[in-house]
Amino acid sequence: MRTTSLPTLACLAILACSGSGSEQSKDDQAAGAADQAPPAKPEAAAQPEAAAQPDAATDKRAKARAKITAADETELKSRRSDMLAALNEGRKLVKDGQLEQGIAKYQELLAIDPHYGPALGELGWAEFKAGKLDDAHAHTLRALSVATDEQKRGMLLYNLGRIAEQRGQTDAAIEHYRSSLQARPNETVSARLTSLVPDAVAAPDAAAAPTPTGGSGLGVIASGLADIDAACQAAARDSLCGVADSCELTATPAGDDSWGTINSSDFGMLACWNPVVKTPAGWLVFETALIGQHGSEVDQDVDAIASRVVENGAGEFLLIEYSEHIYERAWDNVDLDDADAEFPPEDMADSEGVIICRRDGDAARCTPTITLKYSFTGSDGKRGSYKADLFLHGDTIVMSNVTRSGRFPDRSRGWYLLDVGEHSFEQLAARVGD
Repeated sequence: MRTTSLPTLACLAILACSGSGSEQSKDDQAAGAADQAPPAKPEAAAQPEAAAQPDAATDKRAKARAKITAADETELKSRRSDMLAALNEGRKLVKDGQLEQGIAKYQELLAIDPHYGPALGELGWAEFKAGKLDDAHAHTLRALSVATDEQKRGMLLYNLGRIAEQRGQTDAAIEHYRSSLQARPNETVSARLTSLVPDAVAAPDAAAAPTPTGGSGLGVIASGLADIDAACQAAARDSLCGVADSCELTATPAGDDSWGTINSSDFGMLACWNPVVKTPAGWLVFETALIGQHGSEVDQDVDAIASRVVENGAGEFLLIEYSEHIYERAWDNVDLDDADAEFPPEDMADSEGVIICRRDGDAARCTPTITLKYSFTGSDGKRGSYKADLFLHGDTIVMSNVTRSGRFPDRSRGWYLLDVGEHSFEQLAARVGD
């Protein structure tokens, strides 16, 4: 899966769980006592009710599966040909300085496979050259979320640095350049960094620089905002979706619209969910936690999402519970020029999980998406599964009954799979370097 975790795509999905308030319900207590004995009495349990998914969500998944599995060999050959033509034409147009026409060609390819990394990265660079910085940032982030090769990651991080510089975000540019050098020492990147920080580490030594420590919590992309409209504008600048056609506050707990997620979408082709929290100092917007993308070769979506509030001795927590699916053929590793290359397998993955946020005065923190249930099936025979129970005891996240089997695709890095035991909320919600 793709997440921006980056991006951390990571990844990205959702399921409903009803009820909110300052006290745990008897039903929650009963669920917390079932099948295990946590180290202390848990205040709350997070267990998405996957078995009771709404008919609409089940029907959505069935239609998505049918769409991905329906194509025959003739249709797949046609799609491969269309992707190759769009990619080559886009590259030529951009090289010739016809940026708008080139951008349109890359978008044609992404309408087939919105996860295709090369087109995402090249589109982001073309948009940077065209001055479309918000879209350039979003597409480059999405390219980074699916890139596994360190050379490619280094290039994309450099591109993010150039975008940040153009936006006047010097600190962000410096961070991107340093990350780029850690991924791949490069004289051009080193020179760019040195122009901003004269005593910066030179490229040959950058790979040996210490790796920042910390958790993988969702980063705050904006704070101190007056209202949801301002939060939506911030998401347009720095989310995985870029400028969207609609944006609204959703997945709020019953009777409390001071936190939840904002859902921005683009004509049903692309959607992002960013957690948001209101504090006395204004609204905070977190980076994209969940994403939906639709193309001929990809159907990724959040099937259900809701949230509830839990209060205990450690503070006030929001549990955003979700279910999602991603069904696709991943063309990234296919040589489009090779007419005899095998078509990529059909990969089917369903998952459920939770994002936990805590509000503390003018600040707030959120964990990454914590997976509670995951199943993967590939048409090439690969299978994988994961299941766990989660309890919130104070500020400790207790994982129990963890089982996993089979193999996981590379994209499983977009799902945060915890081992059995106790995990500190502060550590999980911390950012790298905190």
